[in-house]
Amino acid sequence: MVSLIKFWRILWANHNMPFFYLEIAPYNCAANRLDLTEAQINAALLREKQAHVMKMINNVGMVCTNDLVFPFECEEIHPSNKVEVAKRFSYWALHNTYGFSDALSVIRLQYMSMKVENGRAILSFTGVDEEGITIKGDISGFEIAGSDHVFYLAKAIKEFPKVTELIVFSDKVT
Repeated sequence: MVSLIKFWRILWANHNMPFFYLEIAPYNCAANRLDLTEAQINAALLREKQAHVMKMINNVGMVCTNDLVFPFECEEIHPSNKVEVAKRFSYWALHNTYGFSDALSVIRLQYMSMKVENGRAILSFTGVDEEGITIKGDISGFEIAGSDHVFYLAKAIKEFPKVTELIVFSDKVT
């Protein structure tokens, strides 16, 4: 992706041209090819690489989609919530390219670190405003593994006052 961005910037003779891209949506690509767990790990690794591009090259941004996919769309590579995706792209551009940074906040929630305490993984994030991580309803989609590398569905919670952290745990993982 870095090479693609650099090449397009050369083609348009603008070495700082803004480049915003979309995180790959959650998708069950396991059908007939991979074990579901392996597919989910591969998708997570791809999302991690996509996020890493923002650290490798300037004036780029990734729009997150994980929270925009309805549970019944797990078999769809192109989820239906296009309006919200378009809004997020618009906010990125308005905030980062068109000078509305004082008037428009863009949350760029990014994983920062993890520590393990008392059998729970504590995930820290950057790009969170003063209200912290805003989540509507239950937090889902997390899995956790112990030293055996066997993944289990996990619960994720926020604990006040640590508004930039999520605590992930499972009764099956110590």
